[in-house]
Amino acid sequence: MPPLLEPYEWLLDNPDVYAVCAIGDPRARIKVTQYFEEKGVQFLTVIHPSVKMSEYVEIGQGCIICAGNIITTQVKIGDHVHINLNSTIGHDVVINDFSTVSPGVTRYRYA
Repeated sequence: MPPLLEPYEWLLDNPDVYAVCAIGDPRARIKVTQYFEEKGVQFLTVIHPSVKMSEYVEIGQGCIICAGNIITTQVKIGDHVHINLNSTIGHDVVINDFSTVSPGVTRYRYA
């Protein structure tokens, strides 16, 4: 477990508080989220209000979806995924747990 900069015990003592892990490095994100999940911390997904997204998108827990994204239909986004600014995710794309989509990326599934 990497060292944490701030005291975090308050998070463990408040079961009504949810967390999101904004660590960019997926390997570090895995370690930190697994550590806190084992201690009972719950993670939520945050989606910027400007995101345009089909109602037929599955999104896991602990994701961060930034401003300006377009997510079309039949997309599956795993747990703790980061989708950065102004990206487009085409239909039938699967994004695995702990993945990061860089700013301005277009992902689509080949036929």
